[in-house]
Amino acid sequence: MMWFVTIAAWNFVASPALAGAVQVGVEGMTCGAGCPPRVIRVLGAIDGVENVVVDYGQAQACIEASTTLSEASLKIALESDGYSLGAVEAVDRCVQPVKVSPGDPWAKADGHDVKVISDGFEFAIKEHLVEGKFTLFDFGASWCGPCHVATRRIKATMATSSDLAVRAISLGDDPAKSFDFPVVQQHMAFADGLPWFILYTPQGKRVYEGGDVEALLKTLERKRR
Repeated sequence: MMWFVTIAAWNFVASPALAGAVQVGVEGMTCGAGCPPRVIRVLGAIDGVENVVVDYGQAQACIEASTTLSEASLKIALESDGYSLGAVEAVDRCVQPVKVSPGDPWAKADGHDVKVISDGFEFAIKEHLVEGKFTLFDFGASWCGPCHVATRRIKATMATSSDLAVRAISLGDDPAKSFDFPVVQQHMAFADGLPWFILYTPQGKRVYEGGDVEALLKTLERKRR
């Protein structure tokens, strides 16, 4: 889940067309489900702010604005309700939080480099490749038993090395609807089911695409040498 504040570039000047966005850390969110509405309220009260999206899980926000904003104004707004401003990063756009069910194979990262980047919507692979690591795009669903088995196998591999990042795609809880998502046509045109994996090297080369977790892990091990 993500919280964003729309501000253009590092000088925090946003265009009237809302062309820019800024992702900010929100420290001190310990109030559970009550935090996002509070953060939206205090940031949304800043003059010029048009939209605020909050990601409680990642302790981040994204804000869109139609006027000039300053880091100081964000800091003051957050501190007024007991929060602190964390890291600020310019982003191309604000996106809605990815919704993951508790039964999703990657609902728990267990401390590994794992992010769920899509709940069925399209995404650009190049935007999610992790520098210096193998990047595994793992397509799965909560109802998919083999997906859960594969996740356990991949986590075991991640426990012995820090060179693998997983970017997961959740296709929901309903097997009758999972293959209707736009991302299926975009990245799973040749898939005959779930799970489905696409593996990239740290150099950005695709080296595996398929649904066999053992073949995936063998490819990973071979490319590590």
